[in-house]
Amino acid sequence: MIDELIENMVEATSIRFGFEELYQKILKLDRWTNKRCGNCDKWMCCNCPKEYNVKGRNKGPSMNEFGCELFIVKSYQIKYRQEEVNEILKSKYIKYFKEDFLKLHKVFAEETTNHNKT
Repeated sequence: MIDELIENMVEATSIRFGFEELYQKILKLDRWTNKRCGNCDKWMCCNCPKEYNVKGRNKGPSMNEFGCELFIVKSYQIKYRQEEVNEILKSKYIKYFKEDFLKLHKVFAEETTNHNKT
């Protein structure tokens, strides 16, 4: 009886830590695609509206400035984010909040697709 109780407590603790680790990975997903200058395909290029040239030197925002209306997510950023999403989906702890995660991922995919078309 006590052994069974201890096994259940160990399993619950394991699930809790696994869930927390997975949750932190999900929270970090947006670092790849946040609407920030550093994630924009036009950043540090001659066609970036926030960057400008003064006497041969580029002047402009740091990479953490909010992106402008011409913001386009870099294609490799989307690839890295998708790789992390796939890794998250393989986790044995995803079943504890899979439905909500998949809804959020679907909304993001639709927003990215629509935004990059414009």
